[in-house]
Amino acid sequence: MATWPAIPAWLMGVSINVEPVLRSSTPGYASQRRAFDRRNDIMDATLSLTAAEFATFETFVQTTLNQGSDQFTGPYYDGAGYRTGTVQLVGGNYAPTWNGSHFDVSAQLQVFDRRDPDSNDLFELLFDISISTFSDSVVDLLAGYYPE
Repeated sequence: MATWPAIPAWLMGVSINVEPVLRSSTPGYASQRRAFDRRNDIMDATLSLTAAEFATFETFVQTTLNQGSDQFTGPYYDGAGYRTGTVQLVGGNYAPTWNGSHFDVSAQLQVFDRRDPDSNDLFELLFDISISTFSDSVVDLLAGYYPE
């Protein structure tokens, strides 16, 4: 799989489409259901590139990515920080605009198997409850063996 060249990372916008991650525990067709903590997102993305960086970007998309149709490993910014993952230009399309000193490139990127940030909150909530419940049960158990 191709790797993103030495140019700035995509700056991601708001997630606009969430697709289920296909998982199957039985042979045959994969069922479409949300995996617990993974999802595929299609996100608005922008780049701000110098003319030289834009030339590198175009060569990468046209040659390395087979006119933008192949997936690649690369960085993206999701609001919480930079991540590296498997991404793809949706439809191989991007729109460059020359602003006199640099190119602004906009596109939609599909980020595959992205960790769902909401699942961390759920995990912490469940973990805290289970530890708390376990601790209370141990205290009750010990109180039965060692009455005051």
